[in-house]
Amino acid sequence: MSKSRGRPFVPGNHLGHGRPRGSRNKTTLALQKILGAHGEALVYKCVVSALHGDKSSMRICMERILPPLKYSPVQFPLLPIESVVGVGKTMERLIQSMAQGEIPPEDAEMIADVLKKRASLLEAENVEKQMGKINLLL
Repeated sequence: MSKSRGRPFVPGNHLGHGRPRGSRNKTTLALQKILGAHGEALVYKCVVSALHGDKSSMRICMERILPPLKYSPVQFPLLPIESVVGVGKTMERLIQSMAQGEIPPEDAEMIADVLKKRASLLEAENVEKQMGKINLLL
C-alpha cells in the first residue's frame, strides 16, 4: 500500500472539482427525456392494466391517487398552560387518554415531548423572575 488515501484530486489539478452538486447523470437525463415523451401513454397503459386486474398496476395507481397516510392528526384539547403544575395536570390527562385507547402511544409520546419542552421553558422563566427579584433586593 504505497498510495495513501486522501483528496480525490492530485495537487495541480486545474480541471475543476468534479460534477457540480445536484447535477444529474447523463443516463438519468436521457431516461427522463424518454419518459417525458411517452409519459402520458405509459400512465394510460398502467391505468388500463389496473382496470384489467393487474395488482401491481393497481397499487401504483392507488399510491398516486391516494398516497399512504404517514401521519394522522390526533385530537387532544390543550388548556392554556401557565405553570409547571399545569403541565403536570395535562400530562395526567394525556396518560389517561392513552390508557383508555383514545390516543396511540406514539402520539402520546410526541405530545409528552412538547409538554416537557413547555415545562422547561416555564421553569426557565420562573428562574429568571426569581433572579430579577433577587437583583431588586441587592
